[in-house]
Amino acid sequence: MLDPLRAGYTIQDIEEQADRVADVVERVRNSIFSPDYVKTPPTFSVTQLCALCRIDRSALMRRISKGDLPAGKEVNRAKRDFSLAEARKWARAYGRSHVRSGRDRAVVVTTGNSKGGVSKTTTTMCMAQGLSLRGYRVLCIDLDPQGSLTSLCGYLPDTQVDESDTILPLCAGDETSLRYAIKPTYWDGLDVVACSPVAFAAEFHIPSRQSKREPGFRFYDVLNRGLEDVRADYDVVLVDTSPTLSYLSLNAFFAADGLIMPIPPRGMDFASSSQFWTLFSGLASSIAEQTGGEKTWAFINVLLCMTEGQGNVNESVVREWVKVAYGDKLMTGEIPKTVVSSSSGTKFSTVYDITKYTGSAKTYQTARVAYDAAVDQVEAQIRRIWAKD
Repeated sequence: MLDPLRAGYTIQDIEEQADRVADVVERVRNSIFSPDYVKTPPTFSVTQLCALCRIDRSALMRRISKGDLPAGKEVNRAKRDFSLAEARKWARAYGRSHVRSGRDRAVVVTTGNSKGGVSKTTTTMCMAQGLSLRGYRVLCIDLDPQGSLTSLCGYLPDTQVDESDTILPLCAGDETSLRYAIKPTYWDGLDVVACSPVAFAAEFHIPSRQSKREPGFRFYDVLNRGLEDVRADYDVVLVDTSPTLSYLSLNAFFAADGLIMPIPPRGMDFASSSQFWTLFSGLASSIAEQTGGEKTWAFINVLLCMTEGQGNVNESVVREWVKVAYGDKLMTGEIPKTVVSSSSGTKFSTVYDITKYTGSAKTYQTARVAYDAAVDQVEAQIRRIWAKD
């Protein structure tokens, strides 16, 4: 421990602090993830599968008897379980996902906010899982060097992610397509481009290439170009960004067809969102003036999250500010702050990872219904994009 009379902290002190924090984080992860840990997807009961497909039990059993869809695993005479992959086949068969035409491209949706701790990464992952449950093919791209989305996808950033698994080779100019970095995840229908602290070097590679006036290079268009080769393989691409307006974040916003900003109804978070839009609009305008081009987004969503309910007076005031400021960009539903989301976060999982919740069924249902409603809204906007193409 440092002497309180000491004049200050040296770089060595900071390095020692970094090592201590990293050690604690590693021990926490090891207490949750065993050395041979592999994240496993949830299974689905007959009741859950019926809810997903919006059919009743008798219709499901009749379809099973036809033999054209997975019959699941019969646990006993009264119980039958379905894997995630089987559930997704059922969802597609019952029209839960729109089948896009060959000329439709994958829709890119970026989640962003210039403030940390606002449920940005959780929102991204829940959107990915929710859409894949409806049968869509989803690619997640983690552009935050902290690698939180990578952890939710089942990979530990510090030990299981190499430089070649990240966007860094693309940003450095060593690759032209992002295909090299795509990895499967534990969740059927969901792939990921991972991230780790090493990817922070992209913040140096991108401006360096720009300063060298590399032919055809545009510092804000690296991700967009890297996605061209893979967009036919997916229906939706979801991008998670760091809580800074970095080169990587700018790439994510300019590659996007739609934007999602989660905002907790707290005064500081609302004020921070204003600063984000002011800074981003200035940068976007500057880029447009220099290039002579115009970037448009099909939709911009603002999602109130981590809400405590109408009874919280301070929260109600901020909620009204958000409504006035964002108008029709504000999504109709809210994501409540529940013990389900809190406990899931400490286990590097989400509400969609739960096969059977051990706590209050009502609490779980509240969280699940809220996320399902948000996914429904985003899915509708994605379908509108395809309808216009």
